[in-house]
Amino acid sequence: MRMATRSVTVLLCLACISSCGGGPHVKKIARDWYVDDVEAGKPSPRLYWARDGQRVVIDREILGYVMSGCVIYETSRPSLSRVVFAVLPEKSPVPIVASDSISPWQLSWDGLRRFDIPKAQEDGRTILEMDFVAQSEICNLAYQQPAFTQDWAQHTPLNFSRVKIQHTVFDVNGSDSVGNSTLSLEVEERHLEVVEELLRAGADVNTANRSGGTPLMTAIAFDAESTAIMERLLDAGADIDAQNVGGQTALMYAAKYGRKDAVRILLARGANPAIRDNDGRTAAARN
Repeated sequence: MRMATRSVTVLLCLACISSCGGGPHVKKIARDWYVDDVEAGKPSPRLYWARDGQRVVIDREILGYVMSGCVIYETSRPSLSRVVFAVLPEKSPVPIVASDSISPWQLSWDGLRRFDIPKAQEDGRTILEMDFVAQSEICNLAYQQPAFTQDWAQHTPLNFSRVKIQHTVFDVNGSDSVGNSTLSLEVEERHLEVVEELLRAGADVNTANRSGGTPLMTAIAFDAESTAIMERLLDAGADIDAQNVGGQTALMYAAKYGRKDAVRILLARGANPAIRDNDGRTAAARN
């Protein structure tokens, strides 16, 4: 999806398209942000913001994510395969990082992540390294940018030194002082991308802490809005009927915390509703 050089000038022009009329079909992604509503396999959509009842073209968007009112989007540039930009309405886009197919940046709800290939250590441990740029850092840079003009790209060098990149090293099967595994700690933080990479690197999906709590139980207890992590753990072989020291199962956790979608999925995946905890109660008794 690399843009032809001769088309760059056209794409960066200040083109206003009315909400109705002969312009392309667009879809709202958040607040006053829109993208072309294109079919799969077609050229990447244009990114717009709405102003005075019209939509202003900002750039070509390959992948986008809205964070705290600003848009983080990835696009192509003649000299680089991918560049991640951030932009607020009426501000000039600011380059954040360069991306590539070997170690691409991943956009998520709290920022950007990039992972290295897991490395085996001489002591038998597996190490996973990650670079992270927080969404607050990204949107703060976008806020500091000058007003958008037609020639913004000519005055915006691809200088990525301004962004603060946090580097983290994970012990893939490590644990904290009470036995919470690295995987369980990232599940608790709802970091789906990190969970995915840890599982790929060989993290044990069933490692329990000193209380017998598993990553699956943690996913249910700490994520009220989504079942994505829970389902990923199940796909990776999480023991659906594992019990903690109190005899509680993941299904009991779901019932206790009122996670109706989790209850439905666990039952569909074969969770045993007849299991009793140490007090003789089933999951139904916790509803």
